[in-house]
Amino acid sequence: MRRGHDAPITIFYVYADTDEDLRQQLDLHLALLKRQGVLTSWQESLAGALWEQEREQAFIEASADSAVGECRFLASDVCYQEQMQRALERQKRGEVQVLPILVRPCRRDECPVYASADGADKWKQ
Repeated sequence: MRRGHDAPITIFYVYADTDEDLRQQLDLHLALLKRQGVLTSWQESLAGALWEQEREQAFIEASADSAVGECRFLASDVCYQEQMQRALERQKRGEVQVLPILVRPCRRDECPVYASADGADKWKQ
């Protein structure tokens, strides 16, 4: 049961397309929280002409951006230079909380999304 009448946290996943299977696994682990109404997540659908607009609107409305990180995420120009930077800017303005989620070991010492996370020093390899 949810406490109070707070709106659910809406998660927008930022991840490399090649990691869709990892994003789906993460979603499975969050299923109980979804059932309890604590959180929701935006599910991408590549079908339809309005996909880019829907994706942008979901990004703007999200209360939490989850950076699903591993080497392919850090190697992707779209993920690293565009999506992650936009999410960090929104976090600086207090619009969203960026939640870095490490799904595989990778070098991340100088990655801003992990450096900006509270307790990031606990995550170092």
